[in-house]
Amino acid sequence: MEDGQATEAVRQRKTIKESSDHHKCSLCLKPANLVCKACKGAPDGAGGTTAIYYCSTNCQKEDWETHKPRCKASKDRQILYRAGKISQRLFIMFCRASWCSVIDKVESGRGQVMWVDLRRLYTGEIWKIYHGNLTANMKDYLLPFPVEKVPLGPDQESILTQGACRAAMYKVENLIKILLKGMDVHICEVCLRIKNPGMLLASLEPGGIPAATSARHSVYQITLSSGDNYALDLTVV
Repeated sequence: MEDGQATEAVRQRKTIKESSDHHKCSLCLKPANLVCKACKGAPDGAGGTTAIYYCSTNCQKEDWETHKPRCKASKDRQILYRAGKISQRLFIMFCRASWCSVIDKVESGRGQVMWVDLRRLYTGEIWKIYHGNLTANMKDYLLPFPVEKVPLGPDQESILTQGACRAAMYKVENLIKILLKGMDVHICEVCLRIKNPGMLLASLEPGGIPAATSARHSVYQITLSSGDNYALDLTVV
């Protein structure tokens, strides 16, 4: 094999190959089985993933100036999603390790809860979390989360992070900046008002007294260099 052919073979191996049955070249629209590996698999922002196909390395080179901004935006999005996932998982771990409340029982069903800041009732699906009293030997101690009352999964994580959106802001802020270091991003905190939730968590103090429930919720708004805006919610709501 000649040197030129060997070099081309190496390029072909470095480019991820996919089925060409229903893919077209991004440049010439011919059937394509090569995909840009730099941005392949990056979230597209709509629940799917990115994949830009080419029929040859020549088409990929010729299309690079056009594809370059989109490729960078896709890679930035991938880094942002990964940073968000890591930050959220670590915050959930922190909430589990620092748990210090007693849960007597958890019930679900339809009901009503007062949103104190909106001064109106929420009517719909409610998870009622009945908290118990701390005994003398429990005070000033961290407690294991009662997994027997709330199995592991999204429901448990929702209870772990309930009402903790503001705490997440200052506990995880530096971590997010480290994970996004080197990227041209703008990060700011945004306070939202929740409207028409599918389900609401309601804490009840000992004796069944409802705790104040707020419709306010804080998230990070992150703007990438492409101008795309994303909301990063560190809690599980």
